Amino acid sequence: MPNLQRKCSCRLRFRYWHFLTSLALLVLLLAIAAPGLPFVYQNPESGHDFILIGLGVFRQNLTSVDGVPDLFEESDDGLPEDYSNRTRFAFFGEGRLYDKYDFLLKTYYDQEDIYDDFQFLFELHKDQNFMILGDHEYGTFQDTIFTAQDERLRGVTLSGQSGWVGGTAVSGVLRGETTTDEIRGDGTSGPYRLEEAPVIEGSEQVRIEIRDRSNPNRVIQRRALARGRDYLMNYDDGEIRFDRPVDESDFRGNPIFIIVTYQFDTLDDKYHRASWGTRLTLTPNDSVQAGVTYLADGPWIDADTSDAWDNRRQIYGADLSVKFTERYKAGIEVANSE
Repeated sequence: MPNLQRKCSCRLRFRYWHFLTSLALLVLLLAIAAPGLPFVYQNPESGHDFILIGLGVFRQNLTSVDGVPDLFEESDDGLPEDYSNRTRFAFFGEGRLYDKYDFLLKTYYDQEDIYDDFQFLFELHKDQNFMILGDHEYGTFQDTIFTAQDERLRGVTLSGQSGWVGGTAVSGVLRGETTTDEIRGDGTSGPYRLEEAPVIEGSEQVRIEIRDRSNPNRVIQRRALARGRDYLMNYDDGEIRFDRPVDESDFRGNPIFIIVTYQFDTLDDKYHRASWGTRLTLTPNDSVQAGVTYLADGPWIDADTSDAWDNRRQIYGADLSVKFTERYKAGIEVANSE
């Protein structure tokens, strides 16, 4: 029946390697912790005290066809709308090992997430020493201003402290591109549309600035906003809506701007920049800290480290801070970029 075979031609989505891989992940998830039920382990003698929990979805549709294989390569005709294969799981662990190491483990996988189908994070802390491996939740060198990197790294961070000398080294790749939008308030709560979309979830930093009407480069007041409390973000469409209207100007006529720094995705190449850096700090007492920082990034094309090094952008910085009380602190920082 060649006509019927052609009418029901479809793209055969099932792949044996994907089936076996998904099944293996599900079996591993079930072996560690039953779906939705936490696994708690406590052993005072060894100093272990941790919890593990996992949630997963595993769906596979299997079909068989007759006829010429080429007819099933380019079309979905003939399959039900809900015919699809999907694997999704999330795994979380947190606790203490050997009564001295604190750890955090987060893993996420979604077959249908076209932007970032897999995320992994493992943190290990002991006193002031720590290691972060995977998708970092925060930026790098956040205790500085000019050499701070707000973009979240996929890589490794190693940090150690010995007496009053501390050191941190980072290396990895960066996702997407970073940009900053300045949007004039219009007296409404939004939505305000960003220039780029989709926005990488959790990457945005939002603040409100009031600027001098006579000198737009002079910022009179700056206020940082928090997601969920002050605004909501639609990451897919790149739209932001505030919990209250943002005026066009204050009562003196000074213009009010919404400043959003964020990362946005490109589907063709998610991770195409390498980043590396180091920071050395000296803390002779609880009130004084001095530090030097080096940070660089470069194009990451086909895992070619030489291209990243030859075309790198880099910045050097030095800083000194003095804490007088818990509320009052003074500091100075200088930096030079190339």
